[in-house]
Amino acid sequence: MRYGDWEPFYEAILEGFGYTREDDRRAARVLNSRLDAFDDHRLDALLDGETVVVVGNAPSLEPRHVTEGVVVAADAAALRLYEAGVDVDIIVTDLDGAPRHAVERSHDGTVVAVHAHGDNVDALRRYVPRFESRNVVGTTQTRPFGVLHNFGGFTDGDRSAFLADGFGASRIELHGFDFGDATGEKRKKLRWAWRLLRVLAYQRHEWLV
Repeated sequence: MRYGDWEPFYEAILEGFGYTREDDRRAARVLNSRLDAFDDHRLDALLDGETVVVVGNAPSLEPRHVTEGVVVAADAAALRLYEAGVDVDIIVTDLDGAPRHAVERSHDGTVVAVHAHGDNVDALRRYVPRFESRNVVGTTQTRPFGVLHNFGGFTDGDRSAFLADGFGASRIELHGFDFGDATGEKRKKLRWAWRLLRVLAYQRHEWLV
């Protein structure tokens, strides 16, 4: 999703949650200052023309059902898959689930998309220096700059799907997504994830949610 298409959703999210664009920009500057440019051809090679399985960390996730395709895991779902012996190709994280696991996998060669937003500056400062930088893609939810990308999406799960779409996935399958299994602010975030995945499905002419 191009930033111009994403921005109206972003503005609605800022208003709905009381976030500020400047907080997001501040976090993005912290992340950008700690990363080198990522070779996007690696994502092309992984995703273009492939079936991509996007895995969320819902309680209903059954790792044994993740059997085919390129696997893109949202945050702590990557750890659950790893413990079940399922290979993960890309981890998408804002560092609030299983950041140590993401760091470890980056040193094994796994691509990790690390996201900056206004609430995770401390985590960015703590964990980003520990990653193998050449395996890290930096992402932001505000206008991208420097080495950072914005593929669209709000939560780790729907950002994973937008990443797959942005690099030419031929098919996207979702596993481990329970959009109603939460309360409070998390439920509100999952409603946004559901809405954004519906938009992506419409654009792709593909059933996702």
